[in-house]
Amino acid sequence: MARGAGVRRVLVATIAAAIFASLPARAQDFDYQLRLRTGGFFPTDLPTTYGIMSGIELRDYMNQRAGIAYQLGYFSQERTAFMTLTSGAGAPVFTFHAKVQIVPILFSWFHVWQLPRTDFFFGVGGGFYVVQATSAGINKQLGVGVRDVGDFRFLKDGTNPGVIAYGGFDFFPQSRWGITVEGRLHVVSAGYSAAEISTGAILRF
Repeated sequence: MARGAGVRRVLVATIAAAIFASLPARAQDFDYQLRLRTGGFFPTDLPTTYGIMSGIELRDYMNQRAGIAYQLGYFSQERTAFMTLTSGAGAPVFTFHAKVQIVPILFSWFHVWQLPRTDFFFGVGGGFYVVQATSAGINKQLGVGVRDVGDFRFLKDGTNPGVIAYGGFDFFPQSRWGITVEGRLHVVSAGYSAAEISTGAILRF
């Protein structure tokens, strides 16, 4: 009886191995992807509420369905407005100007669900957001400058930690290149969090 149980175990293992080997899977012809992206960047707590985020990304596939991504981005936007800080006739008008530059340096893990010509993906990660930002107002006639007014609050330069979550899909008309559409959520300390929607090109090698 023990001999029969052993034969059954061998038979089951053989059948399972045959089934596993016969499962349909797309060949992993390329180990890396280079991605160039550009799209809308929507900060939640900045004087500049909209801008363009451009980015370059290298994906290193550990297997067919998961890997590590190294990402570098660039966002730059300016805003100018005019306002009076006191009421009444002849109140001085101040010119407010804000400029924000953000460079995200990110690392993330991603997972891929594959179809014949389309991949759906989701990723999470973190890194640092290098910020150069200024915001101030001035009245040239009076020679007076102000800060910390309304949504033109004073912004500080710095390197801020943050996390990222993203997802989207890739379409591959050819085996070596494709196009991507994705959405991202940047959660950053010091009020630099933002949503992002982008599209771009993919080169596989």
